[in-house]
Amino acid sequence: MRTLPPLNALIAFEAVARNQSVAKAGEELGISQSAVSHRLRLLEEYLAEPLLIKVGRQLQLSEAGRSYFSEVERILNELSHITRQVKGEGVAQLRLTAYSSFALKRLIPLLPSFRARNPEIDLRLQMITEEPVLSSATGDLFICFADSAPG
Repeated sequence: MRTLPPLNALIAFEAVARNQSVAKAGEELGISQSAVSHRLRLLEEYLAEPLLIKVGRQLQLSEAGRSYFSEVERILNELSHITRQVKGEGVAQLRLTAYSSFALKRLIPLLPSFRARNPEIDLRLQMITEEPVLSSATGDLFICFADSAPG
């Protein structure tokens, strides 16, 4: 049997953490600030761990909250993506081709934030070691280097 937290509380936590505001999360979810706060308390009680810390008038994620938010956001984005696929809604696929050295150093570290901001895009990264064949059959976007300008 799965051990899952209260899902409405999880969604409220993700909205608060992403917006860094109970008010904005409530507005986004269509519920009152009081309801958002109640859901946050419910989740923290369930986890027996504080996820948010009030510093002055601002909320900040605790250390546990930061790591939990990172995974919750990723999972909810994946669930949203899969749901759109099942419903037959447009999920854009982008095939990006880049040299392995560039991809490893520059692109891969940026992928989590790209996917969090653009869950509707199914990004497929193809890493290459040799000059690519620039064709729509092999990729949609190419990052490559040349000694001189084309043509």
